[in-house]
Amino acid sequence: MPQVKIIQPLEEQVKWLRVAAYVRVSSDSEDQLNSFSVQMEHYTSLIKDNAEWNFAGIYADEGITGTASDKRESFQRLLRDCRAGEIDRILVKSISRFARNSADTISITRELKQLGVSIYFEKEALKAQAVAARSYALKKIEYNKDNEYDVVDSVLNQVYLDNYYLKEAWGNKYVDNINKLREAVNDTSLEYLDYNGEVIDALFFSTSNGYTENSSLVFNIDLPYLQSVTSMWDSSTSSAFRSTKKISSSDFYSSLGLEKSNILNFKVLKRSSTNRILNLSINSTEFTGRELYDKLGLKSTDFSLKQDGDTIIIDTVGYGHGVGMSQYGAEGMALEGYSYKDILSHYYVGTSIKKLLN
Repeated sequence: MPQVKIIQPLEEQVKWLRVAAYVRVSSDSEDQLNSFSVQMEHYTSLIKDNAEWNFAGIYADEGITGTASDKRESFQRLLRDCRAGEIDRILVKSISRFARNSADTISITRELKQLGVSIYFEKEALKAQAVAARSYALKKIEYNKDNEYDVVDSVLNQVYLDNYYLKEAWGNKYVDNINKLREAVNDTSLEYLDYNGEVIDALFFSTSNGYTENSSLVFNIDLPYLQSVTSMWDSSTSSAFRSTKKISSSDFYSSLGLEKSNILNFKVLKRSSTNRILNLSINSTEFTGRELYDKLGLKSTDFSLKQDGDTIIIDTVGYGHGVGMSQYGAEGMALEGYSYKDILSHYYVGTSIKKLLN
């Protein structure tokens, strides 16, 4: 009788990212050394607390200037380990930690990218947000010059969360998080986005569907710096990239002012070039994509509908109105080593960064 050999299935190998951090302070003053210690602790816990990361070490240069990268022993050791294929991602506070010299920084980041090593300049996305938020607030001050207020502290303008709320939400991470925000604000002090001599209306939102949207299709105003651009990073950085909402058919039809039906006839009549729905019909009644976004509280106008018994299932891609800077897209760009200036110039087409006069 022939023998039967049982071949066991291969176990799927899970590949965790080997993540390291680079820390540098340029002097041995007490304040700098305290910052050095805090950064070491921060990155150690940040990496070790991530279930999908393997701790590849902290590389630290203490009391050494960033002008000459070849004189920083730990930095050179970091580069050697990357070249040896031992590291997949580097976390670093800001782009200036690599080198003060722009040519050196560009050369190093290009080499690491070619080696397949991603770099996360931790503060760059926050700095981009700081400049965008400051620009947005300045524009609102212009718009509201005849009112008793400058900015509304809700989703209508910019949501404001006070320290009491943040302490409750962040718990023991409050001090670390608030210091990062303050550093981002201070590092970009007085900077704003300009287009043809005017402060721009720097709109931003959470998560794109892979593209940002033209302002004319969402807010009926065509601004040259708020045009559609690619944002391919969101799918890997945002947990809200894809989401599903389920509501009862009664609530669904009631919210839209329609008679309840056991059959859902959903047709997309027109999409934008970014795949967001501009016009649609439900059981022969026409709506705009924005109307459903508002009436049903959807996360995006890139959505699909289906009915399952007495439940309407709505799948969406992206989160927010889609105009301007994607915050999770900015996070993804920072992960790939882009500076805050790169991020802002990508999402706000044709703009430049200027400084307010003191």
